[in-house]
Amino acid sequence: LANYLKKGLEIEPIMPPNLTEKTKELILSLKSKEKSLKYNVTERTIAAIMNMIKASARLELRAEIRAKDLERVFSILNEK
Repeated sequence: LANYLKKGLEIEPIMPPNLTEKTKELILSLKSKEKSLKYNVTERTIAAIMNMIKASARLELRAEIRAKDLERVFSILNEK
C-alpha cells in the first residue's frame, strides 16, 4: 500500500487538449445551474474540480487524464 501511495503521488496527470474543451463545457454547465446547486461555482471550486480529476487518474496510476475521470468527478458533483 505504501508503494502504491508513493507512486501515485509522483504522478502529475496531463489533460489532453480534447478533454480541456469538454472540461470547460462541463464547468460552464455547472455555472449555468449554480442557483440550484448546494455550492457556488467559484475559482476555488474550479481548482478543486481540476484536483479531483487529477486524483481520479492517479487512483489508476495514469499520467494522462481520460474521459472517464471527467465523468467520475462530474457525476459526484451532480449528485443531489
